[in-house]
Amino acid sequence: MARKLLILLAMIAFGCASLPSAHAASSVIDEARQLMAKPDANAAYNLLIAVEAEHAGDPEFDYLLGIAALDAGHATQAIFALERVLAVNPAHAQARAEIARAYFAVGETVTSKREFEAVRSQEVPPAVAATIDRFLDAINRLADTDRTRIAGYIEATIGRDSNVNSGPGISQVAIPLFGGVITTLNASGRQASDRFGSMTGGASLRHPLTKDLALLDALSVNKRINATQDTFDTGYIDGNVGLGLTRGDDVFTAALQGNNFYIDNNPYRDAYGILGQWQRNLNARNQVSAFGQYTQLRYSDRPGIQNSLRDANRTVAGVAFAHAFQGGGPTVYAGGYVGTEDQRAAARPDLGHRLQGARLGGQFSINETTAVFLNSSVERRNYGGQDSTFLVTRSDTQFNLSLGLDYSPAKNWKITPQIGLTRNNSNIAINEYTRELYTVTLRRDF
Repeated sequence: MARKLLILLAMIAFGCASLPSAHAASSVIDEARQLMAKPDANAAYNLLIAVEAEHAGDPEFDYLLGIAALDAGHATQAIFALERVLAVNPAHAQARAEIARAYFAVGETVTSKREFEAVRSQEVPPAVAATIDRFLDAINRLADTDRTRIAGYIEATIGRDSNVNSGPGISQVAIPLFGGVITTLNASGRQASDRFGSMTGGASLRHPLTKDLALLDALSVNKRINATQDTFDTGYIDGNVGLGLTRGDDVFTAALQGNNFYIDNNPYRDAYGILGQWQRNLNARNQVSAFGQYTQLRYSDRPGIQNSLRDANRTVAGVAFAHAFQGGGPTVYAGGYVGTEDQRAAARPDLGHRLQGARLGGQFSINETTAVFLNSSVERRNYGGQDSTFLVTRSDTQFNLSLGLDYSPAKNWKITPQIGLTRNNSNIAINEYTRELYTVTLRRDF
């Protein structure tokens, strides 16, 4: 109470001193708003903080200073400015939501939760309500960090795949090795469409070892069955175990990974490796991360097919950035990566390649229960040697695009209709294909 009284008295003093400068305050506010719209929160903050002594106590000025300070990474300064707003107008919902975000940024999760819940109890736009719910979920997850947490899920998917085997859309191809002779491709090697259904289930465990260190474990299993193209039925078992270390705004993760992939109920490829990742929360709206991954790929031979020639060691490293726009706007991300897939068969350099890729996407909440998402990626692969049949060094560029809707009819339930498009361009005709995927998924979290 005493603190609020001191803030109010300070505001009165500031207000009396700043009466002659009302026009100057308006000019500064307009300029700061333009900087925030660019967006350039750092410039807006520097502009406002320089004249705080003259204009503190003006709720419009203090509110803008608060959000500029928060977006620029000065959460404590944001709290002071927003407290001045709320001392004059306790019903200022936007200021209360922003101060809740500021308390979250400085680690005062109990106060943050109280402020968020106060705003959530009012009539706020659906997008704002969804953003608040995400913060409350994050706070609840932080509360779980001091005890063992087990989570699980199960999901069922139905859909149609225009190219279940990622085959080319052509039926004949010229073979340069034989002087350009035209050859008809086997039916199993050409594009085939089908309806399918799949089931996936998984569980994860987080067990704290110390205040900052936790054991992480996860396992998932999938089975997909095609209606008619059953020789292309697939399945996998995927697991990882590792450690997560939190140091302030930094989170470090190291994990061992394993994956067994099956086609037509037969082992096709095993992948075992290690992943290291760093993630830093720059502020409440911005996050940056980097990762490195090493994986051994081992293929299983089948009668008449020596798949083990494709055995390789894959190394990939990349970075990513995520940003949540203000006022319940979209959350977007962008990332890039580079790597190599070095074949183990020294005499087959055409099976190894270097790769570069980029990802871009985001999500936008329509209301409390519905969000739209869009994900895209591109990957370039340059192979290491000439293909012995087509007499060229293979080069591929693959584009992926997915658009979908997440709808939550009830807590822990989600329905996701989605469209996926893939286009692989290649200078070798049999490696060029297009794929369209239409799915609806029902998921239950536990």
